[in-house]
Amino acid sequence: MSTDTVINGKTWSTATADQQADASGSGYILIRTDGDPLKKTQKTELQSLGVQIQEFLGGGGSSEGDDEDYQQIYLCGYPKGSSLDPIRTLGYIDYADVYSSDLVIHDAVERLRARPVARHANTTNTFDSASVGGPSRFGAVGNFIANWTGIFSTRTEQPVYSMQANSVPVASEDEAVEVDVLLHHDITSEAQQEVVDKILAVDGLKELTTDDDSGIIRLKINENVLENIAQLDEVRVIHPVNERVLMANIARGLLGFPVQDEPSTANDPMTPPYSPLSGSIFTSSSSSCRYQGRDQLVCVADTGFDKGSTIDVHQDFTDRVKALHPWGRTGATDDPDGHGTHANHITREDRCVLGRGQHELDGQPGQVSGTAPAADLMLQSFFVKFNWQGQSVLGGYPSDLGRLFAQAYEAGARVHSNSWGTPPSARDNFAQRPYDGSSESIDRFIWDHQDMAVPFAAGNEGQDRNLDGRINQRSIGAEASAKNCITVGASENLRPTLTSGKRREPYTYGFFWPKRFATNPLKDDHMADNPEGLAAFRSRGPTADNRLKPDVVAPGTAILSTRSRNKKFVNDVDRTGVAGDDNYYYLSGTSMATPLVAGCCAVLREALTSNGYQDVATVSPGGSDEEKVITNPTGALIKALLINGAVPIKGQYVPDDIGRGPNPHSGFGRVDVAKTLAMIEPKEPGMGGYGIGFIREETEEPFVVRIPIPNLGSLSEAEGAGVGDGNTNGNSVNVGQDALTFKVTMAYADLPGAALANDLNLVVLSADGTKQRHGNQGDEEFPVGSDRPFDRRNTVEQVIWSEITGDSIHVLVQPYRLMLTDVPFAYAWTFLRG
Repeated sequence: MSTDTVINGKTWSTATADQQADASGSGYILIRTDGDPLKKTQKTELQSLGVQIQEFLGGGGSSEGDDEDYQQIYLCGYPKGSSLDPIRTLGYIDYADVYSSDLVIHDAVERLRARPVARHANTTNTFDSASVGGPSRFGAVGNFIANWTGIFSTRTEQPVYSMQANSVPVASEDEAVEVDVLLHHDITSEAQQEVVDKILAVDGLKELTTDDDSGIIRLKINENVLENIAQLDEVRVIHPVNERVLMANIARGLLGFPVQDEPSTANDPMTPPYSPLSGSIFTSSSSSCRYQGRDQLVCVADTGFDKGSTIDVHQDFTDRVKALHPWGRTGATDDPDGHGTHANHITREDRCVLGRGQHELDGQPGQVSGTAPAADLMLQSFFVKFNWQGQSVLGGYPSDLGRLFAQAYEAGARVHSNSWGTPPSARDNFAQRPYDGSSESIDRFIWDHQDMAVPFAAGNEGQDRNLDGRINQRSIGAEASAKNCITVGASENLRPTLTSGKRREPYTYGFFWPKRFATNPLKDDHMADNPEGLAAFRSRGPTADNRLKPDVVAPGTAILSTRSRNKKFVNDVDRTGVAGDDNYYYLSGTSMATPLVAGCCAVLREALTSNGYQDVATVSPGGSDEEKVITNPTGALIKALLINGAVPIKGQYVPDDIGRGPNPHSGFGRVDVAKTLAMIEPKEPGMGGYGIGFIREETEEPFVVRIPIPNLGSLSEAEGAGVGDGNTNGNSVNVGQDALTFKVTMAYADLPGAALANDLNLVVLSADGTKQRHGNQGDEEFPVGSDRPFDRRNTVEQVIWSEITGDSIHVLVQPYRLMLTDVPFAYAWTFLRG
């Protein structure tokens, strides 16, 4: 076993570290096992010695390390002053020492301290665009900048401590650094206040904001006194506060929804869109038409909405806007930027006096519809102002994002869409953002509220930095790296004749971003001509912790949607495509893909509840042991269904730029709602299904479900298209079991923390009981009972087994490491022909 491990981005050697004889210097320690996770009996023994296990830290030589060599390192509370010998003498413990203050300041902070601070902290490179079609007033390139914004908070949390120059020395702007100080997990609100008092006594403090019980304290402080904060024993880790930026209908057909008539726009005389369901023009599906997100409230956090009124609304939102909440400006929720209104429409029904949203061109009306056209809308506005470049400045985000989600949850929303984040920046040499306090607060809220689905945009930092015609990996935003959210990347839309502006400039990556995509095949590639392709600008995974992200992709180029009536800069909106109707305009970005997926989540929730969804289980971790009927689908189930229904993306370049899924480019594939709905309402008995389950620490027994393999016999040509002898005259075709492929996905919410705390493994056992496959291990087969290899980093695992034969197969979910007594999970499965 390696003696080096990575904690908070820093390499820490357990061989050369000066181990302390006791815990006199700290009430927190690190322990490492001899290789296996702690079992319940061992945790009980440690507890009897005063050890309180608080977080699993994992650990390995690097983020590229072998999963099977992943170390078992735990952060624990321990009585200050107690000897460490009782722990070190345990046979299953090979290392125990105090949690060093040298580990507290995250490596991401150290990197920022080593770099000069830009004079304009709230601006970014003008060629690094989050979504095509932004509000910039500064030149041709600036017209394609969509809101790469810095954070400028005008709304602060309570209590707020404002440090005055006459009481505390104020650091100069160049020396100040903004950080989030995260406290240890056992710090109470009273103890947090004591920490606040200690920090207030530190020279060089400029500003401090905090919530009473969030465990997060946000500081603006002279960087050369950060070590003083790290020395406080209550402090667990210090993360940098990064600038938050925006990430910006044909997309319905690409997602497996039926397509309604849409007029050709002024510079896009195209046919109805391609659908992955049929391989050609999509035909209506009653299953897809039936569900539109009714009785679902979707919350969108973005710049704002239209004119900021729930009554005087854009024609496409009549009677559907339930609440608008200001976070960035006092009392204002309108949308001078336009990004929020565009994103909201994607999840909304397009309504007007005629009952549907109408997009008119030369007097010819056509339908424009989102993925959840009957859902209700709630919006949280974070627009503050335009900066000196005409780009939107966002603000008002709480240090604990749980407050943001809680507002929506308490209003009844169970889907929360986020088209913003903190992607890598030029200031940090485009280094991958690590899991930070924002990521942790996202995971904590979803863990505590298991029925919440939270899609996040992966980001738009895809770049060809070494000019080899390929997009560099590792550019996922910090929030999008959270384990429990649904991270969404962008695939291409299908508008192959769309051009830029009335001059019909090329609609290519190289035209919009000449510096980022200067080499072919990227440079001259049309942005919206291949649904099997991925948007070049989208951020790629994996995360800094080597976790697989994004989870899924959805169309994110040339998305036609509503235009805010309060949009300030409108002179150049045609640069992203001439809509031919002032009520609508085009934008591109993972910002657009994310609300499409949020709408899909609303549709799935409606489909589940409409079909009498219920499970008998205890879904709330840490709650009562009594079983109860659950009628509210879990976020993990929505995630499992979406991913299991997703279709692979082939890529658009030669050689292949994506590879087989799951991969860090397209995740598990492009969302296909029709295929997902087929697991909720199978057209044929036994062809698909889903469920939830629990792993209980008391027994550590695996969850097992037996799934019969359908004997299809013969089916009609329509049902068997693409399978068998190619008959197309309506006769029956024989489909044997060897034509069936079994696909199953497991997903679960994990405890907050960068490492995978609760580690569950997905296993599929063959019908004859002689071999098994493991989640995320491809086609490799293993002897029954194999203890490796398994995925040690992800909360989503999938097995695809082609040419499945026999009477039935068994799906197992088995525990490897458990931090709590009960861990809930969800699974979805389907049999595919061919």
